[in-house]
Amino acid sequence: LPLTRVTPKIIGTCGQFYSTEVLVAFRMKGYYMNLKGKILVHIMGTLKLFYEFLNEPLQWCDVRFDNLGLSADYPKRFVLMDGDMVYTESRLRAALQGRSCATDADCTIGDCKARCTSDLTCSDRTDSNLEVFCEKLVRKLFGHTYSTHNKYLAACQETNGNITQRLNELRLTWSWNLSDV
Repeated sequence: LPLTRVTPKIIGTCGQFYSTEVLVAFRMKGYYMNLKGKILVHIMGTLKLFYEFLNEPLQWCDVRFDNLGLSADYPKRFVLMDGDMVYTESRLRAALQGRSCATDADCTIGDCKARCTSDLTCSDRTDSNLEVFCEKLVRKLFGHTYSTHNKYLAACQETNGNITQRLNELRLTWSWNLSDV
């Protein structure tokens, strides 16, 4: 995970212990609402890195502000303070697909959801990082009604749209606004 740029930098190790850079834990406070535009940029910068990880996207199944920290070295994005529920796409697929189930509730790993199929095995993931980031982070800041003039907010507002199209529009926005993340 050090190559993801969404985890803290490892400064040193000793056996199975390691030390990381100092992070400031992010705790969502009421007075941060004045900074929600900047927080949105940090959220989207982090999401961008999940989709741009080496050969396949990363999937984060424990999306909460409490798991995010700020690093002096990384402007425009958060750093994960708790990465135990981060998977590569293929690893999450292997963990979900074929698992025995009776209901859809049996096919979840944290925030990553799948469906229980007619042959009582779990499908591939049915939600996406974008959808979970929008639900768990963006809507916590902006609620369910906000301007769609902001491309980041528009990606969260259009819940019925094609996820691929929404991601492509986000990628274009990322290339202009977050090329340095």
